[in-house]
Amino acid sequence: MFSIDENNSLESEKLDAYETILRVYPGINEHIDMIHYQITVPEKASVAINGFIAETVTPVKNLYLVGTDVDDRSMGITRAAYSVVKLIAVLRKEQILNS
Repeated sequence: MFSIDENNSLESEKLDAYETILRVYPGINEHIDMIHYQITVPEKASVAINGFIAETVTPVKNLYLVGTDVDDRSMGITRAAYSVVKLIAVLRKEQILNS
């Protein structure tokens, strides 16, 4: 998740976010099938029928996902919080995080 600097154009912020991901995870571009920028205000997010919920664990080593699109329980900030709880469980199982 990135926050947008209102002094910059949306396109430059999107490019900066993408370049940051490529820099932090070298080689991730080999796993990218599609790029989607979701720019929204959480209070105005909507629910979609038959939507896809991503998994916390990705095919890229040490890249994990959290947020409102990663857990199917509840909605909004509670949904995002559940995804963090799920991540903690995964990190403990993989022995990356100690109890």
